[in-house]
Amino acid sequence: MKNWQKMLAAAIACGAAFSASYVPAEAAYQLNEEVKAPTKALKQASEIGVLKNENPAMANKANKDAIVVMTFGTTYKDTRAKTIDATVKAIQAKHPNTKVVTAYTSHIIINRVKKNEGITFPTPEEALEQLKKEGYTRVALATLDVIPGMEYKL
Repeated sequence: MKNWQKMLAAAIACGAAFSASYVPAEAAYQLNEEVKAPTKALKQASEIGVLKNENPAMANKANKDAIVVMTFGTTYKDTRAKTIDATVKAIQAKHPNTKVVTAYTSHIIINRVKKNEGITFPTPEEALEQLKKEGYTRVALATLDVIPGMEYKL
């Protein structure tokens, strides 16, 4: 359990460190040689790399950090509490002075949770837009999606 926390902390630190300028870098990861027939989306994801954005208008602003935790989401409350919420709480505990936002990537899940529970989760794009409005200058993105599902097939 400690290893995933260290890996997540490293990923968040890297995301924050690289969020200052836009320079495409090496691929974010390499496909395992055991993947014999990767989908187009998986190939594309492995080629994107680490991106950063430099905005001269923000150069003199004080750092204001946030973390967006992205997940497909779930409509099962107990599963959410044991998995997503527990992970987000662990991230918040490691970064107590940093705003942590949970964003769902599935519009179907977002709509069902809103309808059934009255909870509105933003998409990653909505979360980033809101953080921008709130004056956050550095945002690390952490994804809980570790393998592509069938919805990624093109």
